[in-house]
Amino acid sequence: MGDGDGALANLRVLDLTRILAGPFCSQILSDHGADIIKVEALEGDETRRWGPPFDEEGMSAYFRGVNRNKRSLAINLAGSAGQAVLLKLLGKADVVIENFKAGQMEKWDLGYESTLRALFPRLVYAQITGYGSNGPMAGLPGFDAIAQVMSGLASINGVPNEPPVRVGTPISDLSAGLYITSAIMMALYERGATGLGQKVEVPLLDCSVSLLHPHAANYFVTGEAPVRMGNAHPNISPYQMFRTANCWIFIAGGNNKQFEQLASFLGMPELSRDDRFVDNASRKTHETELNVILAPLFKEQDGFLLAQE
Repeated sequence: MGDGDGALANLRVLDLTRILAGPFCSQILSDHGADIIKVEALEGDETRRWGPPFDEEGMSAYFRGVNRNKRSLAINLAGSAGQAVLLKLLGKADVVIENFKAGQMEKWDLGYESTLRALFPRLVYAQITGYGSNGPMAGLPGFDAIAQVMSGLASINGVPNEPPVRVGTPISDLSAGLYITSAIMMALYERGATGLGQKVEVPLLDCSVSLLHPHAANYFVTGEAPVRMGNAHPNISPYQMFRTANCWIFIAGGNNKQFEQLASFLGMPELSRDDRFVDNASRKTHETELNVILAPLFKEQDGFLLAQE
């Protein structure tokens, strides 16, 4: 058990993960007091070398960004000596997190169902996979950009009539890290009642699909495939970037009162009473007409001052 401060101070986590999703999860736990022991391959987590930039000690900014507040050691898990060390560490752990290709732990005789569950009945075993631990794609490596494309995230990101665009941040990896953190906390909560641990699993692809709101919800209602809309919103108008006299500004008119205030500020209060723009559904239907009216009005504004209003 850990001995630090924070809500998770009595939690010890064995982190076998590398790259991003798993380290992001364990860093969240460590930020709240959990004792994280990061187990790396003998050559270390490859993101140690993902740069530039590097710090004065030669460590990549990428690695430092998701690996604070952790202790670390290197083990060769393919060998019996390394596996013995891991089993000793597991004896004092509450949680273990791994993101090897599905089936790898079983090849080392360290699978949850086959080995660890019986040895450590209170252990919460958290697994991050690319496409699940069974099925036709089980065992394939998972990559953030591939998950974005396969899930459809890239298909709705970008501007009309241009190629799909990967989200700038590794959103699939980051969301998987958040989902597995939630799964771990729920498993620990249940352990408080039953005294038993369990296995929880988060596939990268599933997490990416879960982020398709509201586009997926719209599709299931209308049957119409989502399209790239740039900065615009599929359900709300106005909700996009406009150019001002000195900068770009994002306008989010999420409800009728906000639009009424916006119209008044721009010197056209009658817009909110126009049948084409009287409510959000009308504004969305007549979005092109609305943008034609709003665009020149914003070009007359000082964007920095407007943002402060």
